[in-house]
Amino acid sequence: MTKRKTSPTKKLTPQEKKKKADQYNKKLRAQGKAELKRISRLSKTRALAQLKAMDPIVFEYLTAALFERKGYKTHLTVTSGDEGVDVLATKNFRKTVIQCKRYGGSVGQPTIRDLYGTMQHNKAADAYLVTTATVTKQAQEWAKGKPIHLVDGYILVNWVTEGPNKSNRVWYWIGGAILLAMGLVGISLLMSSGLPFFSSETETEVTATIAPTEKPMPTETTIPIETPPVTATSVPATATAKPTTATPKPVNEGSEGQPVEEGGGSIDEGIKQTPTQRGLTPVDEGGSVR
Repeated sequence: MTKRKTSPTKKLTPQEKKKKADQYNKKLRAQGKAELKRISRLSKTRALAQLKAMDPIVFEYLTAALFERKGYKTHLTVTSGDEGVDVLATKNFRKTVIQCKRYGGSVGQPTIRDLYGTMQHNKAADAYLVTTATVTKQAQEWAKGKPIHLVDGYILVNWVTEGPNKSNRVWYWIGGAILLAMGLVGISLLMSSGLPFFSSETETEVTATIAPTEKPMPTETTIPIETPPVTATSVPATATAKPTTATPKPVNEGSEGQPVEEGGGSIDEGIKQTPTQRGLTPVDEGGSVR
């Protein structure tokens, strides 16, 4: 039976070891950020259950991503020989040590004592204990008055589900309001200082040079006369045409304008003639004919 030859393990140089560790660290950082983003969308009960079931190393990287979301710069220590420090964070030139405890149950006073000694050893300004469990009352009483922040499962879930930078939004709004007020005050001071750029005389001169100069036409000053309001009244139309009366034309008008009978004489002359002259037969008073 022949033995299988095994290839000897290749020894890595320090540069190769560092490159491999950096790649592993980068991969875990991306995994921690992805888990934080995923769990932040869940309800608080489901989020706490997911955090308790998470791998301890992934939980440390999730905690680092959570503090990065709050404005910290983080650095994860080596898993072996970390002396109780899982994450080193800095913000505003203040050094912070973070210890992660992913398990159920409760955290007692000895763990808080060790964390306080680690903070002093690393010359940090404060320390955080981030755990998915609860903290006993003895541990809370011992941490009072010390720069130790206890983040139990309830507080951790609120941090995870509150979204990015919600705790700092109030300060952002206050800073924006202060900058806006300072800008308005500066503009008002420049306008009231009489600078040529903001003076009204300069603006009129600029508009006078740009606009074409036209001589104004002389306008007559008229005194307004109050006129009574004109009301439309209907005037009845009057007939101006004279009535035409038909005058009968005299028949056989004489020289003096008197009417003439058909026989040729006038009416007066006929009255003056005797019946005999007019061709009539005279009648006596007794009724006999002469």
